[in-house]
Amino acid sequence: MKKFYDMVVVMPIGPKFSIDFAIDNIHSIQHYTSCRYKIVIITEPNATVGPELLRQFPDLDIVASPRSYPKNGGLYAKVGHAYRHVVENYRFDALLRLDLDAMIIGKGPEVEAIKMFKANPKMGIAGQYPNAYTGKVWDNYWGRKETLKAVTWQLPRRPRGNWEVLKLYVKALKYNFVAGDFVFGGVCFLSEPFLIKMYEEGYLPNENLGKCYLEEDHIFSLIAKAYGFELGDLASGNLPFGCDWLTLPAHPEQLLKDGKKIIHSTRSWKDIKEPQIREFFRKVREEVKTVAE
Repeated sequence: MKKFYDMVVVMPIGPKFSIDFAIDNIHSIQHYTSCRYKIVIITEPNATVGPELLRQFPDLDIVASPRSYPKNGGLYAKVGHAYRHVVENYRFDALLRLDLDAMIIGKGPEVEAIKMFKANPKMGIAGQYPNAYTGKVWDNYWGRKETLKAVTWQLPRRPRGNWEVLKLYVKALKYNFVAGDFVFGGVCFLSEPFLIKMYEEGYLPNENLGKCYLEEDHIFSLIAKAYGFELGDLASGNLPFGCDWLTLPAHPEQLLKDGKKIIHSTRSWKDIKEPQIREFFRKVREEVKTVAE
């Protein structure tokens, strides 16, 4: 029988990464998560980081990607192998996909996602969607442009990858899919029914689809819509996500004041760089721990 977890966290590690940041992310999960959880790390094929992480965190699952993948669709394929590992080994209420430059900063990051997935079995992916942190509609221009190119004049140029995109796109149109619509993928929640459906349909991963030019989050969102799953908002108002693409969407103090629990990207906020951002949130964790004691 598969072991059950309330939340499974999947964190991909690329060829260039900081083990200190990976450890910091794990500490943030440990500090703020009181439910039953499992952390799965997917690494490059010949990565040597596994033993060191397991020495510090023996309960981790370390999954090695079967090969090095290129950018864009390749990240979908790499992450897909980790999702396959999860579906084959565990049951769960929600899966949190967490980039290395994302972080947990609030207690119970999984609560709202699990509530949403239990209330609506057809909810597939949820997170920063459909609006940016500012409330402005998230810009899907790039994804729309690349999706429409893939299913039209670029189809012969990347036939294996784009043919898979075309098949999904035709299916998704039946569910009122708008080309380029996506849940931001740097950090997001996926439901177990959606992941099982992907597994059954051969999308964990589909190696041909990994050859297309779309980004990972556009691919997973397209698959979701093709099989009738919905994309959900976990960011507006008091909901937990506070994300932007290459920087934080607001000052770290503001994110805490706004009650955000899951953030992206820790790379910078204006002139504040990642080491300082992570140090700020470490001190917050330490203060909370001291008060609790």
